[in-house]
Formats: sequence, C-alpha cells, structure tokens
Amino acid sequence: MGLRHFQVAKPLFIALETDRIMDHKVKIRCPACKQVFRERANKVRDGVQLNCPNCCKLLTLHRDTDDPYLRRALKLAKEIRKAAQEQIVEKLYGPIR
Repeated sequence: MGLRHFQVAKPLFIALETDRIMDHKVKIRCPACKQVFRERANKVRDGVQLNCPNCCKLLTLHRDTDDPYLRRALKLAKEIRKAAQEQIVEKLYGPIR
C-alpha cells in the first residue's frame, strides 16, 4: 500500500480552468515605437504603468488619454473582465433569471 494523496480544495480559478477565465489578452499599441504587444486583461486598468517590450518605454494607462489605441485597450479589457465575472457568477449561482 502506498501513501494516499488527499485532494486539496482547489481555488476557484483552477476549478474553472476549462473556461480559461482571465486568460484573455488585449492588444496595446505603443505610442512611441508603434509596435503592438499583448497584455493580460486583468493587468490593463486605469492608472497602471506598463513597459513596452519593444522599446522599453513606460506607458501610463489613463481613460482620458489622447491615444485612441490605449483607450480602446482599456475599454476592451474592462469588457473582458466584466464578462469573466458574469461567467463566474453564473457557474456558482446558476443562470440569472
């Protein structure tokens, strides 16, 4: 007889990993070098600072920025986070009537 491994309670994000929640990425275009890179949607929020992987410029994301590509990335990331949250709620509590 070998040792039996007890199953440990899995965190919510592992238990629902078949849906790949919050694994979505958003395309961001660097205003300095004009190259497009991808970042996870849960990292792309208002007030966050990111480095461009191509030119290493520090980008500060604000919803009132003049760059339409950064505004679009912020909006898309917010929509992805909202959809993922609704999906979690639906899995836990069932469909909302």
